[in-house]
Amino acid sequence: MANATDRGAFLPTTVIIDAGKESLIQIRRTFSDHAEMINNKTTGMHPLEEFVSGSTYFSDPTLNSTTPKSPVQRQEFILTINFGALPNTATKTVAHGIVFPSVTNTFRFVHIRATASDLTGTNYLPIPYASPVLANNISIDVDATNVSITTGSDRTAYTDTIVVLKYIKD
Repeated sequence: MANATDRGAFLPTTVIIDAGKESLIQIRRTFSDHAEMINNKTTGMHPLEEFVSGSTYFSDPTLNSTTPKSPVQRQEFILTINFGALPNTATKTVAHGIVFPSVTNTFRFVHIRATASDLTGTNYLPIPYASPVLANNISIDVDATNVSITTGSDRTAYTDTIVVLKYIKD
């Protein structure tokens, strides 16, 4: 197991198993510890389809032992979208393709972000982007079917935009 001062989930690089009849218990405990640590790690994959990220969120506070659905940790899902170029003082909409069981209050986005790249001028912008100049602001919105990015000025030089959505669904 990890040192108490370490941050995150770390596995030991060397496991010493004592020979004897307790060795099988030690091996099982080691495998169990490894599985728990691996399952607690966030994955680094960003495919272009819905993917379980490996992160979990607290159980739904409206659920308890007397509700039909028991309280459990909720899985985080991640979706990466190749959004393309930003628009010129307009809103561009791209379908995200998330299959909602139904649009209810049990589906929650926990992270909505994007990064736009001007590969010719080597300039990069986080989205949403807040500027003291109102016309330079960029917003991002998500609804049941689309991701929309709105620019207040010409941002067509930013030809490569990647959107990352993270969400939980109960």
